[in-house]
Amino acid sequence: MKMIRLIAFDLDDTLLTSDKLVTDHTKAVLQEAADRGIILMPATGRPFYAVPEPVKGRPMVRYLLTSNGAAIWDKEAEAVVCSDYIPYETACRVLDLAEGADVLTEFYSMGRSYACKNGYERALHDWQRIPESFKRDLVRYRQPVDDLEARIRSGKYPVEKFRLTFGDPALQEEVTEALMAMGSLKIVHGASYNIELNTLTGNKGQALKDFAGLKGIGMDAVMAFGDSENDLTMLAAAGTGVAMGNALPEVKAAADMLTLTNDEDGVAAAIEKHVLGNN
Repeated sequence: MKMIRLIAFDLDDTLLTSDKLVTDHTKAVLQEAADRGIILMPATGRPFYAVPEPVKGRPMVRYLLTSNGAAIWDKEAEAVVCSDYIPYETACRVLDLAEGADVLTEFYSMGRSYACKNGYERALHDWQRIPESFKRDLVRYRQPVDDLEARIRSGKYPVEKFRLTFGDPALQEEVTEALMAMGSLKIVHGASYNIELNTLTGNKGQALKDFAGLKGIGMDAVMAFGDSENDLTMLAAAGTGVAMGNALPEVKAAADMLTLTNDEDGVAAAIEKHVLGNN
């Protein structure tokens, strides 16, 4: 067994079950790891204030890697300890590309998500390809605003991340190609109907390295869990990268080891076996 000092885990389809829950068994295993002094850090594409309370509210969780790595928060201080924001000029170019398009534009800033009101309404009521689970999260965690563009152009809102959601796959492909041509943003598919934009260095892997360095932890003492494209850099950065049983094929191929699915307590199973030494 390796001596693990930091464990990072994605949320959706990794720590959380398909019903968006943390099982009692997983809670118990995480608590045992925390009792041994291991730092437990959720690593998510969500902004800080959209992390589900059953995760963020656990006493064992102090630090949260959010917005795909653009901001790591200290929950106790309610402050950002590591950040990689999208530069103002780049953010304005994204707005220029999205202007007038039939798209839901969101940007994450200071731990919150702001959504353009027109696109918000279109996603909720008009676009058939948007699943109900996304719509529920949209209503619960996103703040629709009429002045999204003005907020960004004011320069008062540091942009952690953009998320663009499309009702039309052809428009999604067109806008994605235009953004790729800019060459200044990392583009990942959060789902088949949207794309997420961070800086080229704003990813979970780099954020994990920055945080580990801040804490004086070598990467060989870091374990990370994930299932999707935006977890690849984190699994590569960690000394032990673990893919969920339900992970994408490319994530499984990149991992050091596999575990059970998110509905089978996969995170807990790997921690028990490889960190705690429980059979």
